[in-house]
Amino acid sequence: MSINVIGKVIAERRAALKLTQTQLAERCGLSQPLIARIEGGRKADINLSSLRDFARGFGISGSELLAEIERMEQSRAA
Repeated sequence: MSINVIGKVIAERRAALKLTQTQLAERCGLSQPLIARIEGGRKADINLSSLRDFARGFGISGSELLAEIERMEQSRAA
């Protein structure tokens, strides 16, 4: 998984929910600076635990978030 794709999916989903990075951080239990780095593609070592936290913050399952990331990666590769 590319950190750039993960960051883009996180940013797009956050924007669709009309959340600020701070609001998402509160929902996920993560820090706002971490979210900013991930969305900007500057955090290369994101782990499954963080992805699960994001999914919880978005109100979706981890598998749904992973599927969304995979779809975007496939569309970028095409």
